Amino acid sequence: MAFLKFNKSELVNLSYSLKREIISANKTGAYCNTSIVTCNTRRYHGLLAVPVDAFGGRMHLLLSSMDESLVLEGKQFNTKEVAFKSTPCWYKGITYSDEYRRGFDCREDLYVPGHFEADMKPGDAIVFSAGVDQVAASQLKRKFDTLAAKVPQITNYHDHLLHCADLLIRDRNGRKKITAGFSWMYTGLLRETLEAAPGLTFYANGNKALFEEILDNLIADEQERLFHKTTQVEAPLRLAGALEQYIEFGADAKAVWKKYGPTVKGVLESYLPGRRSEVAMQPNGLLWAQLDHWALSWMNAYINGNPVTERAGYQVETNVFWYQMISFALRMEKTYGPKDSKFVQDWTRIEKLVEDNFQPLFWNPQAGYLADYVDNEGQHMEVRPNMLYALLVGDKLIDPEVAYSVLRVIDNELVTRRGIRTLSPRDPMYKGVYEGSQTERDLAYHGGSTRVYLLSPYIEICFKMRGPSFVSRAQWLVNGFYEDLNKHGVGAFSELYDGDPPHEPHGAISSAVGTAALLKVDYFISKYKEA
Repeated sequence: MAFLKFNKSELVNLSYSLKREIISANKTGAYCNTSIVTCNTRRYHGLLAVPVDAFGGRMHLLLSSMDESLVLEGKQFNTKEVAFKSTPCWYKGITYSDEYRRGFDCREDLYVPGHFEADMKPGDAIVFSAGVDQVAASQLKRKFDTLAAKVPQITNYHDHLLHCADLLIRDRNGRKKITAGFSWMYTGLLRETLEAAPGLTFYANGNKALFEEILDNLIADEQERLFHKTTQVEAPLRLAGALEQYIEFGADAKAVWKKYGPTVKGVLESYLPGRRSEVAMQPNGLLWAQLDHWALSWMNAYINGNPVTERAGYQVETNVFWYQMISFALRMEKTYGPKDSKFVQDWTRIEKLVEDNFQPLFWNPQAGYLADYVDNEGQHMEVRPNMLYALLVGDKLIDPEVAYSVLRVIDNELVTRRGIRTLSPRDPMYKGVYEGSQTERDLAYHGGSTRVYLLSPYIEICFKMRGPSFVSRAQWLVNGFYEDLNKHGVGAFSELYDGDPPHEPHGAISSAVGTAALLKVDYFISKYKEA
């Protein structure tokens, strides 16, 4: 099956080709990223970028580009080993068009150490290798052929998803972590890892051991955010959902609780009054998040140091994840903990408080959906996808008729064929195109642009509420992403899309949470097809 098709007339049109990037990565975190015509348009474009341990593991671009020149003199040449000629010089004032267009620092000087020369005859090929370690040049061609032969055949879209998922799991210095996205998103982020890890592991190929290894590394690295302070207050609470999925895929529940129960309990207790400066449980059992001039959720874009969507107060999704974590911990502790567990006594009361107070606080019967957040001024009724998560936790948090009403609003205002919008087009603050200056893009980032990863909870909810009849609709909602494999990040799945048609892709060209979501949706579609 041919996934990617281009023709010469398209490639020579720079307005077409410069918008399409290729990404080639390996499991150590190194990557090559440039446009499909190898013209760098961004500062992070280049042929070899690697994490350098001596500088805290940060990415450094070591090889920007290579310029090839073929000299023909009317005769054939004998092939010999490539020779390096030292001719150092500087290219001054290189300008990156995309950075210029967006108002970023767009110029830099590039050092050229020299050039390679080789004689060739028709049919010859040269393998050029760049790296941080010296290797024997005579072995390069053989090594290249051996590695190329091991590349698995991609025969369908699911195979392609698996290939992209594999590249997003970094294995460096014996520690496996998830890269949130190529090329500029970080590795080992708390929220992105907890969101993506199930999809990239056991939803992809059933690899539960890999999931646990990634989770163990995450917990070891993220002690501060898990137990003390974070600017994404719902992120630690996503741990429960990841563990629930792990158990659903066959992990021994008793063993899971024995190993991770102390972490789950510690996270919950850190949200009690007086433990964190950014968020705390209130007398009504719900979480209030506030830190002046900080956006304490995943909607965390800033303009000139000020948050675009501050959402201080009771955030709807944070309180859903809070309830999910409490309920999970109580189920596990009641089954596998001591019979006289004080934890069960204390947290059963809190669980009941959340159940009693969540719907009265967030539900607006006149509007027919849940408030995005509630502060001292009352309900803030922007139609955003955060209320989607309330539909995942069953009818103890919201009534069934409320759930159906919320889903209708999401269907009517947020669902597109390229993901779920971050804000309704009816809202005066809606920005339907993610383009322009940094400020314009930051306004659109959570103000209308779509998210691929939100399709996963949305489609899971629709299957639970509508059953197998939703299969064809679910397939229609994801087919578009495969149609876009020759756009933006060629052969990869983008982070976000414009909220307005024709829904062009933007953001990170290969997104961990987006790729994981498509793998989960693939799983749900197959499951309900068989039902």
